[in-house]
Amino acid sequence: MNIFSKRLQIVKDDTLLSVVRDIPFFGELTRREIREIVDVLQIQSFEPKEEVFTQGQPGLSMFIVTSG
Repeated sequence: MNIFSKRLQIVKDDTLLSVVRDIPFFGELTRREIREIVDVLQIQSFEPKEEVFTQGQPGLSMFIVTSG
């Protein structure tokens, strides 16, 4: 990983930490616990009207919707 990639990763992680910390559901978690969540997050984008999950289907993931 080059220095640019490392810097980009740090910025991404800081942004994700901020997003997760501001969600009331995660409000009582410690910074370390939030860091553990951020470490496994995967950013995904979806097209308008694209199905993300189906109601009633067992879940294997948790989604944090930041817009849309």
